[in-house]
Amino acid sequence: MMDEKYYFDKLDTLHNELNNYIFPVSRDCGACINCCINISESHLFIPLYIDYINYNRGDEHSSVKTWEDGIEIPLCPYIDLTDKKCAIYKWRPLACRLYPMMLERSENSMYYRCVFYDLYEKDYSDLESLLPAGYKNKINRIVREISKLNIQYLKEFDRRRIEDYKKIYENPVPKKERLLNALCIYREALNKHSQSICLQTQIAKIYMELKDYKSALNMLENILETDKKECIAKILKAKIYLILNRTSDSISEIKEVIKINKSITQAYYMLGVLCLLDEKYEESSEAFQLLVNINPLARYRYKDLIKFIGLCNH
Repeated sequence: MMDEKYYFDKLDTLHNELNNYIFPVSRDCGACINCCINISESHLFIPLYIDYINYNRGDEHSSVKTWEDGIEIPLCPYIDLTDKKCAIYKWRPLACRLYPMMLERSENSMYYRCVFYDLYEKDYSDLESLLPAGYKNKINRIVREISKLNIQYLKEFDRRRIEDYKKIYENPVPKKERLLNALCIYREALNKHSQSICLQTQIAKIYMELKDYKSALNMLENILETDKKECIAKILKAKIYLILNRTSDSISEIKEVIKINKSITQAYYMLGVLCLLDEKYEESSEAFQLLVNINPLARYRYKDLIKFIGLCNH
């Protein structure tokens, strides 16, 4: 029977190999901790990584002791919100190690402040295409090996709980319960870090998902009182105004975003859609054209773009 250290050493070996393939597109995140503020769907703390972190850090410093504790955590318990430092960086989970590749999994997943944002937009290419030939396949292989290692680890040390582990992911916590739990955690953190724009933004998003638009708008106004150029807050306001059928207010907010930062492609897309809804076809067409001029790949990223452009021209 193998001991835990065998698995942790194997994990270290895979991490070292992974670093070689991620290195070509790696950057220092700087002071941004957006990725650490919302981890509710990241599944960071699988059993193998929880024990790996606790083994290396010492149980007395552990924030997550069992895999049950690691499910549905919205705010990483290892991030220092004051100094913006990761307490487990050397032993961080797989999803953190894959940064920035994991940012390429959805249409608008790049944070506008992310250090990769300019690289991504100005090069007009996917980050994955910046990797040397064959590296993506090698990264995928390592990811699969780590996933298999986690299952092997469970079979050896906690076989009876494998079915429970599977059931948790097959039957996730209901959305409303998850959102209310996250709201409590973010509020508690905000009591200690009252100036955190990241926390306030997450709270506003939760209010928005709960359809408490008044509370969401109040939180966004608080953010904009601190920083009038906070584009994420303005984009969220625009989305809420649209839901409330305040299309003209939504358009005004998005135009402000573009004045502040002309490289946010999402803003041009939203402006085009909003003007289309408001039957301002010329303005809509102009916004979509600017979007394509800034990033030709937008026609692939925004799946309805070509259809919308066609609507503008009829």
